[in-house]
Amino acid sequence: MNGWEKDPYDDTKVRKLVDRSMIHDNLLKLDPDKAGESGSKIFIYRDGKRSQVVHNKTVIAGSQFTAQKVWGIDERAVEFPSYNKSLKLPNSVTQLVPDNTNKICLFCIGTDGCGKEKSQVYPVKYASKIPDEYLVPFRYEDMDEDIPYAQRSIYYGRTLDTKKGKIPYYFKALDTDPQMFIEYTDGTSVLEDIYNVTDTQRVVCYVETRLRITKSDCRDWFLNSDVGLEGGILSSLSLCTAWYKTSAADGFKYYQDIHPYSILHFAGEPIIDLTKGLVFIYRMYF
Repeated sequence: MNGWEKDPYDDTKVRKLVDRSMIHDNLLKLDPDKAGESGSKIFIYRDGKRSQVVHNKTVIAGSQFTAQKVWGIDERAVEFPSYNKSLKLPNSVTQLVPDNTNKICLFCIGTDGCGKEKSQVYPVKYASKIPDEYLVPFRYEDMDEDIPYAQRSIYYGRTLDTKKGKIPYYFKALDTDPQMFIEYTDGTSVLEDIYNVTDTQRVVCYVETRLRITKSDCRDWFLNSDVGLEGGILSSLSLCTAWYKTSAADGFKYYQDIHPYSILHFAGEPIIDLTKGLVFIYRMYF
């Protein structure tokens, strides 16, 4: 069956996919001979209806991050510029040893993934990130009316746009904790006796998380830009790695060393309708 989950910090309702078999029917059209190889599949839902099924690409900073984790290498081969540096994010530090686990924990979103036509989705370049000038802040608040304190655990990358009197938040936390699944291709869970099982089905291992674009996200930036809300079209999404420092002054987390892990380009999704949001169901295969 299908169910609805009420957004705890927004009045919009988003579809919560409970029928796992529906996901498997579409997801496992991946080449079964490539089970065990890295891959991804991302479902984009608009107003509870599936809009697109697309793939993301791990970029160079993400490859370096993975290689370090897998091989236990502490030092990076190349110090790629972080978003902290390029966006001049306040409360950023230069620190070789993180205070906590450096991991995939943030999303950023942009407009550089597609041309004017939905068929004009650009390929993701391996040595790339979403350029700063194409990033769309998730929240874009007035200087005298910042987001509530409770939402500071959702939106990050806070900086000041003094020319326009605005406070952009360029990053958003994952909407769901990442979950790992190891399953047969029919959705049946794999158990610890896997080496003694004679079942010939393929087995897949993946991690799933989710991002929601609510009615409060991204639109204010377009409203205050030259293109206006009519030109509010999103077409790129990036998973980012980071670690955080908690400020002794205000008690908030400030993410450090923010780098792109992967980039997704998709056919442009307009956000002109103030009553509808987008849901990205992210699955990464290992």
